[in-house]
Amino acid sequence: MIMKIALYLPACVALVLAGASLAAHAASTEANAAAPAQAPAKVCETAVTVAIHKARGNGIKQVQFMASKQAPGKAAAAAQSGETSLQGEGRYQGAGGPVDFSYHCTLDPQGKDAPGVIFKEVGEPSRAVEKPWQADMTNLSPEACEAAVASAVTDKYSRATNLVLSSKSRQLKPAPNGQTYMHGQGSAQKADGMRPSAFTYRCELNTASGKFMGVQIDWLD
Repeated sequence: MIMKIALYLPACVALVLAGASLAAHAASTEANAAAPAQAPAKVCETAVTVAIHKARGNGIKQVQFMASKQAPGKAAAAAQSGETSLQGEGRYQGAGGPVDFSYHCTLDPQGKDAPGVIFKEVGEPSRAVEKPWQADMTNLSPEACEAAVASAVTDKYSRATNLVLSSKSRQLKPAPNGQTYMHGQGSAQKADGMRPSAFTYRCELNTASGKFMGVQIDWLD
């Protein structure tokens, strides 16, 4: 014989359970209503990040957004259609250094998508300042270069006289493979009785040892 047992709860217990159920439902509803409040900013930032990568390539890194600069956008058309808009500023790391940008998003009425995204780069990428090249004069000898110039002039014109090299025209410049060039000007009479002829010269010197490696002379007349 099967006996059926009916469970009866006191009225006060039923009311408590019902009240707890309503409270839980209300809390869940409030939580769901509050969650979308931060969603538009996240949706906008994601859309801007995608737009930057599409426009500038996958080499873009560390896209950052400044929360303090974010504010409702000014878009009359968006307001009339029920859409919302956000604007703000950010920075990303590009190949040439950090780049600042401003952006504007138009979001749909539900705030789940950003159909309109505009970003604008501000200024030029920040680049490290390169130090100007400076010659290491520890081992370099201008006299070795000038002696080689004099020898090259007399080798080409055996009767050359009155060779003059201008010390004020000396210039040191970087050469390939870490070497140093010394540039200068001079003049000489190719033979006795001839008028002086001007020339420029360039010596290549070993920066580490100061050793002379070669000379080039260009006559101007």
